[in-house]
Amino acid sequence: MGLLQHGLMLTWETARGRAKLGERVRLDRGVVENAAGLAELLSSRTDSVKAAAATDERLARVVEAVFRALTDVGARKFAVRRPCAFRDLCAIAGTTPEEVRAVVDVFRAPRVSFLKRYPPTPIVEKTQIDISDGALIRCWRTLGGGNGWLKKEFRDGIIWRTLLDQAENIGDDKLSLLSEAATEVRADRLRLKLSAGPGFAIGFCL
Repeated sequence: MGLLQHGLMLTWETARGRAKLGERVRLDRGVVENAAGLAELLSSRTDSVKAAAATDERLARVVEAVFRALTDVGARKFAVRRPCAFRDLCAIAGTTPEEVRAVVDVFRAPRVSFLKRYPPTPIVEKTQIDISDGALIRCWRTLGGGNGWLKKEFRDGIIWRTLLDQAENIGDDKLSLLSEAATEVRADRLRLKLSAGPGFAIGFCL
């Protein structure tokens, strides 16, 4: 759902909620102005949906894993949508299909529509899950902000690709090993990821 569409929807829902029974619904710009613009409105709204989906710490990590998996950060650090099969989301989140489906259902619900496929399309293993609009990536500060999930995704991606390159080159160059200090840093990071439980895997969908 685009940024303007989302702003209009929230404006309508707020105005309709204020109107008394039988009274004409009157739209105004107050919802957008109070939120300091459409981008902040979308970010705040997405945070509220996240709170509804992440009812405990475990599900909060699943939410993060899902959105990191559904977003790709290129070499120029431009973030784009990355559709992913539902079964792959479950593998990345490291948890059950039931938990991932519960999260996805909250974000694809009517009047939310941040993820698709939209209801009533059933979700099966091969169903492609996708962020509905790039505006969500650009505006949701939890995802794309200065210290958001995408920054961690980009950093983890660099580390992962570096390790892959070194692993591939070790056959040709037996001296192509990590230093003792670098090994300890990578090991600490891996232990941290593993101890985090669901969502520790880096979100690469091939």
